[in-house]
Amino acid sequence: PTNAVTARWLYKLFNLGKEEGRGVSPRFVFVQRHPLATAMSQKKWPRCKGLSNFDLVAHWVEVSRRMSVAVKELGSSVAVVKLEDLTERPKAEVNKVLQGLGVAPFGKKEEFKTRIRKDPNKRYQDAYCRQIYTNSNVRMEHVRIKDAFSKAAKEWGYDL
Repeated sequence: PTNAVTARWLYKLFNLGKEEGRGVSPRFVFVQRHPLATAMSQKKWPRCKGLSNFDLVAHWVEVSRRMSVAVKELGSSVAVVKLEDLTERPKAEVNKVLQGLGVAPFGKKEEFKTRIRKDPNKRYQDAYCRQIYTNSNVRMEHVRIKDAFSKAAKEWGYDL
């Protein structure tokens, strides 16, 4: 995501003039998603057509690395939520983000409506698994993906 790559620059830009009372303290919300689901979902984008799963997971790893740097540098100005957690427990995750950003969370009795699709990664997981079972090249590529990126994925709580 672009905001993960540009967050530190944007933070500095918005803080210009803070000493004179003109700057603001920006906040960022980063949404992380399973690397293989991300790769599969990006394949439909025109600029990603022709890129391999390996290339797309490598991109996820680089963006995640930059996100980690931004989280460390910007601290409480950043909230990170995993898409899988958001879809599983939307109100709890939204409240966690709101609290982290200094905004009042939804109360226990307040209505919280959502149209979030449960398990948005399932269709991508199913498609990827079908490819692995039917295409030996994809199977070999998956071994390469696991060897190269398992450690980075685990840092975000994902298993390849």
